[in-house]
Amino acid sequence: MSVRKVVETKDLVEQIVRQTYASGSDAWLRTQLKELMALVQVNRLFREVAQQFLGYIWAGYRRVMNGFVRSVEEYCFLPS
Repeated sequence: MSVRKVVETKDLVEQIVRQTYASGSDAWLRTQLKELMALVQVNRLFREVAQQFLGYIWAGYRRVMNGFVRSVEEYCFLPS
């Protein structure tokens, strides 16, 4: 299969991006973001798929930070 066919086939691009995203599951968020931002520059299809995975990262980050904010608020308003 030619390289051009690979980078223009959505299923294959999703698998490539998923591997990049999954392989960094134990890595720092910064490393995951750098890798996905590099993939965004390959072509339009990579950009579309990488942005989808970037959305997953940010949604997870927001969820964790919202949980942190709730914990802080609960702690601050506990009776002494």
